[in-house]
Amino acid sequence: MDDDEDGKFDGYEQRRGSYDVFYYGVTRYFTLEQGEFVQTDTSVELLEYPSTPKAAVMEFLALSIIDDRLPPNVEERLDELCQFREASGERPVLEVDYGTVGNLQLELDGEDAYFEVEETGSDAIVTLVETGAEGTKKQTIFSLAKDSGAGTEKWSIYDIEVVGGLNK
Repeated sequence: MDDDEDGKFDGYEQRRGSYDVFYYGVTRYFTLEQGEFVQTDTSVELLEYPSTPKAAVMEFLALSIIDDRLPPNVEERLDELCQFREASGERPVLEVDYGTVGNLQLELDGEDAYFEVEETGSDAIVTLVETGAEGTKKQTIFSLAKDSGAGTEKWSIYDIEVVGGLNK
């Protein structure tokens, strides 16, 4: 890109839509600042809102780790997906391995990580079970409710509990 039209590159766009961004259409914008290209913005093409509790949890996990410069549409979606807040008022930052999220999104559930889903009417519990070295287990338990506001039904996380830990 040559924004100032002086014949020299002063920025570029990186477009991704593959496994490294969980198949979301992501464009990262870089600008030349003091001789180095610095990421200045990101845009993400979101899909339709998830229709199942498991899909809502999966999207929450993927969007939470997709990039460190989340655009407003992703922040808004994360707020819709997860109403739960830490004592600080912030959305929780979960320690879920990037590779684990990728495998789960591709539905490569296995012994190392898988979902258990219990759905009862407008409430659901989605548990992410991860197994580490020496058979250690960690469960991340997501409690969800279906919100029927504004004529739409959307699953949203209202509580997250982590039980156990992993030895890597």
